[in-house]
Amino acid sequence: LDIVSSKDPKKVFGYASMFIAWDEKKFMPYYIKEDFNIIFLFKNGETQEFVIKSKSYYRKKKRFTHVEKQKLVDELNAVVKLNIKRPVVKVEEKSISLELPDVFFDTNSHSLGIESKIVLGNLAKVLKNYPGKKIMIHGHTDSKGTKYRNQKLSEDRALSVLKYLLKKSNIPSSGFSYKGFADTRPVRRLGKLLPACCKSTNL
Repeated sequence: LDIVSSKDPKKVFGYASMFIAWDEKKFMPYYIKEDFNIIFLFKNGETQEFVIKSKSYYRKKKRFTHVEKQKLVDELNAVVKLNIKRPVVKVEEKSISLELPDVFFDTNSHSLGIESKIVLGNLAKVLKNYPGKKIMIHGHTDSKGTKYRNQKLSEDRALSVLKYLLKKSNIPSSGFSYKGFADTRPVRRLGKLLPACCKSTNL
């Protein structure tokens, strides 16, 4: 490759290689190894070498079928209803969301009470059967207090739920994430504010 500009390299040359390790039992790649070596030649005779080496492991993802999604919804309803009066399960294209009406926090608190822990314990029994799924916890507050305080409190509440589910489900922490919405997404059932909900993604 010839370069016209005097400030740029006069020539650029090199090579690239790729190696794929194949898993015959699973009939899919195990990992892919790539090497790139590029040399820049300048008019004054100076050379610079650029080397890239990468190794990527192949992970097969399985999307939920309609039947599998419905099975998860039925399990959530069956287990969580033991302690929740009105669980709300919503099935979307790539996720399943679950509102938890009986997970409450005291004012200005992110500590879980005994009843809330019972509810989350039942939920963890279901989640531990789906270790490959991504779980997003949403935290909420009422409109009292400052914007900053409510945002921080909603995040702390979501984190409290996340930690308890981690403890009870034994799912790797990489499968969980959380987000606080303060009072921007109020959800009410029978006049009561729902402080947290869970969403399973990667379906």
